Amino acid sequence: MLVEQDETGKYGLSRRELEVLTLAARGLSNRQIATGAHLAEGTVKRHLSNSYHKMEVGSRGEAVRKALIEGWLDVRDLLRTRETRAPTKEIDALRRRGSQKLWRPAG
Repeated sequence: MLVEQDETGKYGLSRRELEVLTLAARGLSNRQIATGAHLAEGTVKRHLSNSYHKMEVGSRGEAVRKALIEGWLDVRDLLRTRETRAPTKEIDALRRRGSQKLWRPAG
């Protein structure tokens, strides 16, 4: 299933902010997200901070809860397999799908 950018329009989250939030929701640390997404750890923190501000929440937990309620994330998005412990392959797949769409497992 593809999530269009405009689905996050109410809060104005960018594709990258939603990507980082999804990885954080899976329990990855800022460092793990940064390594897998080829970002600086400070950039990950900034994306999360921007997301919290836009969503009017104060923590990862609140942001994840709101994203689940709004339908931007699905419980299946939070599942991790052995292959996603190192998120690099998945992040590369997201990027190949284009800057305006995010990949979500079908099913």
